[in-house]
Amino acid sequence: MALVLRCSKRLLRSAFANHDEPLNGYIQYQRLAASIRELLDPANAARSLTASR
Repeated sequence: MALVLRCSKRLLRSAFANHDEPLNGYIQYQRLAASIRELLDPANAARSLTASR
């Protein structure tokens, strides 16, 4: 994430220092939310859960 944002890991962690949720918790939540959106999207109804992209 730091690489994509072109900042240091330290800066990224410090940006989350005053939040209730740590950085890794935020990332995990965002990944889970994206997975839920894909599972609930009717456009994906015919896709297999085990099929590769």
